[in-house]
Amino acid sequence: MKQHLASAALAAVLLAGMTLRAEAGLPELFEAQIEKSRERTETISSGPQSPPAQAGAFFSGKIHLQHREAAWASYQAVYGNAGEEVILQKLKTVPEWDGVEKMAGSTWRLWLAENRLRWIFLRDSAFGMLMIVLPAGGAVWLGLRQWGNRKGGEALPSFSRLPVIPDHPLEFRVRLSDPKETRLHRQAAELGVLSPLVEKILSAFAASPDHPASLSDHLNIPGGLIEHTARTVEAMVRIAEDHPEEGKRLCYLMALSHDLGKLFAYRKEGDRWIDRKLPHDRISALIVAGLPEFYSEMTPIHREALFLSLRYYHNPEELPTAAPPLAYTLLELMHKADAASHEAEQQLGREQVEGVKPYLWEAFLSALPKINVNRYKGGYPEGFTAGEIVFVLEHALRERTLDQLPQELQQRLPIRRPVGKLHPAWPVLVEMLKEKKVLIEEVEGRKANPSALFNITASGTTYKCVVALSSEALMSLAPEAVERWRQCPPYEVQIAGGRYGGSIQRAE
Repeated sequence: MKQHLASAALAAVLLAGMTLRAEAGLPELFEAQIEKSRERTETISSGPQSPPAQAGAFFSGKIHLQHREAAWASYQAVYGNAGEEVILQKLKTVPEWDGVEKMAGSTWRLWLAENRLRWIFLRDSAFGMLMIVLPAGGAVWLGLRQWGNRKGGEALPSFSRLPVIPDHPLEFRVRLSDPKETRLHRQAAELGVLSPLVEKILSAFAASPDHPASLSDHLNIPGGLIEHTARTVEAMVRIAEDHPEEGKRLCYLMALSHDLGKLFAYRKEGDRWIDRKLPHDRISALIVAGLPEFYSEMTPIHREALFLSLRYYHNPEELPTAAPPLAYTLLELMHKADAASHEAEQQLGREQVEGVKPYLWEAFLSALPKINVNRYKGGYPEGFTAGEIVFVLEHALRERTLDQLPQELQQRLPIRRPVGKLHPAWPVLVEMLKEKKVLIEEVEGRKANPSALFNITASGTTYKCVVALSSEALMSLAPEAVERWRQCPPYEVQIAGGRYGGSIQRAE
């Protein structure tokens, strides 16, 4: 009560000061303030209400909060009292300063009632917004969760975010796709090992059907990763056939997941695959450990053994001493299965390369006009004419020839040559060139190496792995191409320090 009186007194002093600068009297000034308050509250109370405010008002009534109509009635009562004070002051029925105090108190109470009404309007609007947003947000969340949990023929989520561990601070997003039509899924169904965890791993493979198994020696072909994984699973099933059912399942998961990290270790840029130099065994462990099914389906001891075996697969000497014995057993079995599949793949690769030999001659003839000898097309030279010999870079001759093979035959061949080694198709190509009397293996007493290759310098630039071809034989096979080569200024060629071809100026 004292607080209200103090506020009223302060208002009276302020209003009194205002009247000294106003032409109107004090009652008129109070009356104007009261009328402005009424205009504001009528706008709040009787104006058009938004749907959220209407919904909030209904909710407030259900939980027995003060309604807007009750606040409006309370305001009207205060407004009436304030008006009476103004009338009494105008009629001079009370002393002037006593009337000022009463009018100020009435104005203060009117302001409180007005703000109470404003607060109720804001409260109802907030309740209404919550009533609209929360159900809509919940429906969206439930829909997304239901979509993410679909099984069978329904779509799988596009990505699965994986955790980061300190020894390899990378964050991966694994692409997923429906695995139902893949070789690995059919294999898992035949083995009777399908489960949510297995299907999630199979979905990662299904999203990258063209991924190679390596960029060096084994299954360096589109789809090689899936083929290698399936073959390794077959080998592991044979090796682990005497183990209990739980052990067989664990061995299957190890064989299925051991190269999963290659989905990130190799990246395709344009038409080429790039080795990102990432430890794919660590990434395999990360991918599997990031799947919720890894924890819901497997016992703690099996989880630990599988994770450690994947993590240290290529560095078993770093396996922690506290690792369970099951991890050591799993690593030993996995190395045996991987070695068996690797040997089978090497034999298959040799057979596949031999299988394209009947088609190499026609491909070679089609490739000759495309080889950039003497830079007749501009750019980087791929070969050089020197008298009766045409020197061609091994990679240029091989790539141009293999590119002319039918697409289904190209898919049988490695994507690129192994690092530090010749392409598996090169020996077959050399054998074909020998049979057709096109290859030259000795130049002025200097013999080629066992792969029929020389090292040369052409106008001062050194080129390694160069094959020597008979210019006369090529002239009979592709005369137009050879004539175009000869129309360009030739290079001065030297072989292993010995000069060949006389004094020939380099082409500009």
